[in-house]
Amino acid sequence: MTVQIEFLLASLNEELGLAREHRSTGASDLSLQAVASLLQRADTLTASGQWANANELFHAAARQVSDSWSFSSRLGMEVLELVQAVERRASN
Repeated sequence: MTVQIEFLLASLNEELGLAREHRSTGASDLSLQAVASLLQRADTLTASGQWANANELFHAAARQVSDSWSFSSRLGMEVLELVQAVERRASN
């Protein structure tokens, strides 16, 4: 999972480097930074076996994406797909 999160973090940083009007997500700096922070913290918690706490952070990232990012954003879809994969893994 860490590799996938690292890929997403790199993509979030690339998006953050663009002017807002050129971002596929349409997200503000604050929103992109919040999602990056949530994913990093969730990854750390997952690595230490704290799945319940990590799950809350993954859901918070998904809410941020679904509430304020463009629905056609590939990056947003990738974040949401990660959260869904985490949910499937947690339910097994």
